[in-house]
Amino acid sequence: MQRHPLMGIDEGKAKRGDDVSRETLERVRAHVSRETWARLEAYVALLERWSGAINLVSVADRKRIWTHVADSLQLLPLLASYPPPLLDIGSGAGFPGVVLAIGLGWPVTLAERDKRKAAFLREVAHALALPLDIHAAPVETLARPCHHVVTARAVAPLSRLIEWSRPNLAPDGVAVFFKKEDDLKELDRLSLPPSVRLCLQPNRVRPGGRILLISGLAAGQAERAP
Repeated sequence: MQRHPLMGIDEGKAKRGDDVSRETLERVRAHVSRETWARLEAYVALLERWSGAINLVSVADRKRIWTHVADSLQLLPLLASYPPPLLDIGSGAGFPGVVLAIGLGWPVTLAERDKRKAAFLREVAHALALPLDIHAAPVETLARPCHHVVTARAVAPLSRLIEWSRPNLAPDGVAVFFKKEDDLKELDRLSLPPSVRLCLQPNRVRPGGRILLISGLAAGQAERAP
């Protein structure tokens, strides 16, 4: 099996909250085009500059921005078999939505209700010439069943993410959520129809984390169990 560029990451660094090692960055760089890497560097530079003016990411997270980039990039091989477009819920500073738009070259809708963060995302779209559509309103107001992929990272409980994803997924689409191990207990409180299929992948950047892929949501209905 081909070695994933994020395999072998320094787990000690990840547990301490440090940024990814130079070795890991070089490994990731070797798996993306020169243009993609240049855009990632430009995006990080914009993020660092704007974070001095508005609270895009926490002070601690400013020291590990490339960890967030690597965390987002690990979705690339998981999404290889799906077509665009993509919807990212609660995009915040752009993880994973902006990184995926850069890495995949896809049109991406970024749902971010915070007006200041939405302004930053518009600046990223303009400066990097990315096909981004910024939905600067609650995701509940969005209902476009055309997205083949819906993503979310550290946004809301699983039941809420499913509720928001369903009206925006194409029939053959997939929802991809970053979750901690403890968060997966939410699955026990959901009543999912047979049409829904779950797939858990390890998070290769954040030890103890999982990547949950859910397909069949557009054809079924997920509700809280009584």
